[in-house]
Amino acid sequence: MSIDENTLAANFEKYEKLTSRISDENITCAVTELSTRLATAPHATRESQPGAWPGGLIDYSLRVTALMRNLLSAYGFDVPVESVLKVGLLHDIGKVGDLENDLFIVQDSSWHREKLGEFFKYNENASRMPHASRTLFLLQHFCIRLTHDEFVAISQAHGMSDEQRRFFGDNVPPLALVLRQARETLSRQYAV
Repeated sequence: MSIDENTLAANFEKYEKLTSRISDENITCAVTELSTRLATAPHATRESQPGAWPGGLIDYSLRVTALMRNLLSAYGFDVPVESVLKVGLLHDIGKVGDLENDLFIVQDSSWHREKLGEFFKYNENASRMPHASRTLFLLQHFCIRLTHDEFVAISQAHGMSDEQRRFFGDNVPPLALVLRQARETLSRQYAV
């Protein structure tokens, strides 16, 4: 899948509009500073994964946010809309890369593209860190404040270790639960 330039621009406009609803001017500053990279960043490297195309990060983040809102409503969880928007729209912002380098670059190997469906690869020049850590690093760089539940949701977005599962038990904040469920739902839709 891919999206055309008009859809890419419309998605980014929608993303900007939604992030502007969050009462934190630092989010607007981050989105403005990262705008071109953010608007064109893929979310993943392989076609079997959601968002493996230019603009995939924004498309994926918008879909996750919409799913989160639906899941929260269906489960009857009372979570502030600002928290849903902040977590849904920003939980993977680290996939833009670090402050200077894109995380994903175009795959230059035709074998990888044709045989594995890998259209992007990791940029060797980008600083190495897990996605959740990269996201939290960028958020703190732009002085974006997170509540406890927002921090837990973002830090656990890519899954929990056995130690974390034992620690949280049944006390995982609803925001973290619906973020993971939304991500898993989208991943299943793209699985080959």
